[in-house]
Order: sequence, then structure tokens, then C-alpha cells
Amino acid sequence: MKKFRIILCMTLVACTCYSAEQEKIRMHVMITPSHEHFFKKWFSPSLKDDYELVVTRHKQESSGIFMKPGWTKAVLRKVDMIVDAIKRNWGKIFIYSDVDIQFFRPTWPIIASLIGNNDMLIQRVCMDSKRGSCTGFFACKGNERALKTWEAIRAHMIRVHAGKKEADDQRGFNAVMKKNPFQLKVADLPPSFFSGGMYNCQLWQPGKKLRIPKDIVLHHANWTLSVGNKLKQFAYVRAQVKKMNAKKQEPNDDFAATS
Repeated sequence: MKKFRIILCMTLVACTCYSAEQEKIRMHVMITPSHEHFFKKWFSPSLKDDYELVVTRHKQESSGIFMKPGWTKAVLRKVDMIVDAIKRNWGKIFIYSDVDIQFFRPTWPIIASLIGNNDMLIQRVCMDSKRGSCTGFFACKGNERALKTWEAIRAHMIRVHAGKKEADDQRGFNAVMKKNPFQLKVADLPPSFFSGGMYNCQLWQPGKKLRIPKDIVLHHANWTLSVGNKLKQFAYVRAQVKKMNAKKQEPNDDFAATS
């Protein structure tokens, strides 16, 4: 009987560990009506990871155009959602993603291999190190350092908006991280987590070329000013990746010359 109890306990422990390992990582996203099309037609159908998708929807606070009137109010909702996500995922890792993103490969294997002792893994604005981080896609641990940092970002945005200026979570993040008062440990995601201005740090217009890494994991349609341009950038990048994948031989360098 004693031997049976020991075996039973060992079995229960093993099952508990297995269940914990199988628990899905949450991916939190926020959607407004101006970006619903991105989510339904590009983001969700292309997602390669088996995340638990946590979707928050809000009414339209602005045109959806960067830093136009109403932008601060809309982005404060995003920051509130991130603060809530940190609390809901305390002691765990979660993903935050904007929905103007399309996926080409799974993201989690790379994130899992890089997160280590870091509190966050985040996209860069572009390869110019002075430009800071892009808050459109990141992995984050639910802990005190992350919570206090994002609360400080919210406070920074409110101060900026009180001065009659539109405020932004990305600018707020980079402003707070200059001093990093809570010692948040942040590392960059690789360039395969690609964005529209990754290599030239310039606004994109339809017809312009982009350097696309051959190992592209995702594409964040930023560095362009309108919803229409984002959709055109989506289509352009997807077409170029399709061409790259169709080639039997890979290019000699790390990039495809796209047109």
C-alpha cells in the first residue's frame, strides 16, 4: 500500500508538471474599428503560434492615424490593457502585439530561446540604436519591474498630454527607459521581427523598395502614415516573401533585393 501511494504521488506530480508545461502563452491584442480589417484579414489568419489569444475591443477614439487628435486617448487604453495583462500574467510570460502585423513563421521558439533573465524582448524602431524600442510587438514577464515601468509610461503620457500635445506609448517607453528607474531588463528581438522602416529608418510610401530578411518571422506595417498605406505595405511584403520562398536557391547575402 505504501509503495502504491508513492507511485500515485509521483504520477500526480508528473501530471501537474505536464499540465503547467502545456499551459498556453497568452497573446494580448487591442482592436478598434479602424484596425478590425487588419486583425481579420492579415493578423489572425497568418498567426503561426498556438497562443491563447486575448482580444480587447474599444470604440474608435481617433482616426487611427499616428499622433492625430484622439491618439493619446486611444493609446492610453492600450497602456491600461498592458498593465492589466502584466497583473493577469504575474510570474508568467505573455505576448503583446499590435494588429497591423502579419506572421510568416512561429514567434514563440525564438522568444523562448532569448528571454532568459530578461523582463522584455522587444522590436527596435529601426537599426539606428538611437531610435529606441518599438512597442508594437513584445514579450513581457509579469513582475514588479514591468508593472512599475508601464505605470510610469502612463504617467509620462498624461504629463505630455496635459501640455496640449498628443502622447504615445512608444515615445513614453523610450523616455522612461532613458533612466530606467525600475531596472527593467530589456533585450532586442532580432531583425527577422521585421518592420517597414527597419533598415532605412524612413517613412515608407507605396512604390518604395524594402529590404526584407530572408528569415523573416513577422512584418509590422509601420513607418507609414495611413491605414491605406499599411494595407499596401502588407500586400507588398507578402508578395516579396512569396517570391523569395518560391526561389529554389537562396540569395548569397542575408537579404533579398526586392522591387
